[in-house]
Amino acid sequence: MAGVAGFSKAPRGCYRGRCDTVSAYREVLVSMAIFVYVENQRHDLATDELTAEQIRSFGNIPADNKIYRETPGDAPDPEVPVGPFKVHEGEKFYAVPPGTFGAVATQVQAEIDELVAEYGGGIRQTPDGQTWLVLDRFELGSSWAPQVAPLAIRITGYPEAALDAFCVPGHVRLVSGAQPANATPTAVFGSEIWLNFSYHPTNWRAGHSTLRGYVGFVRQRFAEGR
Repeated sequence: MAGVAGFSKAPRGCYRGRCDTVSAYREVLVSMAIFVYVENQRHDLATDELTAEQIRSFGNIPADNKIYRETPGDAPDPEVPVGPFKVHEGEKFYAVPPGTFGAVATQVQAEIDELVAEYGGGIRQTPDGQTWLVLDRFELGSSWAPQVAPLAIRITGYPEAALDAFCVPGHVRLVSGAQPANATPTAVFGSEIWLNFSYHPTNWRAGHSTLRGYVGFVRQRFAEGR
C-alpha cells in the first residue's frame, strides 16, 4: 500500500484514536478530500472545521465585512458563527461589506419599480408570508392563449435567496388548448388558482444575478412554447 504524506506505514498505525490501518488510511483520505469555496475560489481543507478568521484569510476579506454561508431554499443565508463550526464538502461562503444591506434594499426597490413601470402591477403578500412581484401585462408569446397575462415572481429573500418560482393565472393554456408542461395548479393568492412552473435557473449567483435577469429567464421558458 502506498504511503500518505505525514502518515506512518506501520502495520497497525493509529490515526485520531483509530488503530486499524485500513480505517486510518480512509480517514486520512476523507479529510484530504474536503474543500469549500470562498468568494467563488476553491480551498482544500485538512479538517471539516473552519472559523470565520480562516475564511477571511482564504479570501483576503477585510475584518469589517460580514461572512455568509450560502444555503439552498428561500431563507436568507446565515452569517457564520464566531467560533469553529463544521463544514461540508463544496460549501460556499461569501463576504458582504458594511452598509451593503441598505444599498441592496435600495437597489432591489429600484429593480421592482423599473419592472412595474414597464409591465404594471406591484407587490403582493400571501398569508404564508411569501412576497410576490406581480407584473400585470407580461408577454407570453404567440404559443400561448392569451398572449399577454399577469406573471407572478416569488421574491421572498431576494437577493440573498435565489429566485426560483413563477406563476401565471390558471386559465393560461398553450394555443393548442393543452396545459403547459411542468406547471402545477396552485392556490397562490388565497383561493386564486395559478399555474406554478417548475423551471429553475442553474447558474444563479447571489449578489450578481438580478431580478431583471430572472425575468429574461422566464421569458425564455415561455418562448419554448410547451
